[in-house]
Amino acid sequence: MAVYETLNNNVNNIIDFIVNNDELKLLLYYADSEALSKSVGNVDISLLLKNNIYPYANIPDVNDDAKSLINIYMYNGKNAGRDNVFQHTIQMFVDVICHETLWKLDSGIIRTYKMLDVLDKNLSVLETDSIRGNLSHIDTVYISYNKKFCGYRLIYTLSNHSRECFDWLEEKE
Repeated sequence: MAVYETLNNNVNNIIDFIVNNDELKLLLYYADSEALSKSVGNVDISLLLKNNIYPYANIPDVNDDAKSLINIYMYNGKNAGRDNVFQHTIQMFVDVICHETLWKLDSGIIRTYKMLDVLDKNLSVLETDSIRGNLSHIDTVYISYNKKFCGYRLIYTLSNHSRECFDWLEEKE
């Protein structure tokens, strides 16, 4: 499978996980401090996908309404041949962003940290179930999109080693 097709599948697998996880749906959909006590049955998935989950770096305007969002995208990709195996490495970013007024929930939970916790714990599970290649969490950094929206970036390395690619290169020589 081509590396960008694999990347597309990986991003879609993560989006599917998010829209099927009750805690993330509530934390993204409800822009108030009682988000986790709301009914998950009232979450409109089409609105969630339109307004809160993006397969690119969506940067909200400082004047946008208060909301939380997750951006999932490739940042950097490299090809490198090594030990008779073709390797393609991609840095995949997952940005968890909240409006400044939404960070703390009434329960004392910090919304952004809860979202990071759910994502990171479950992306490890997705690694064996649906993410093709080797997904490794390498870093988490604070990011500020503007004066009102900030959060954290989870940085993963996705490596895909393919003997078929090397075999194809040998045939061309």
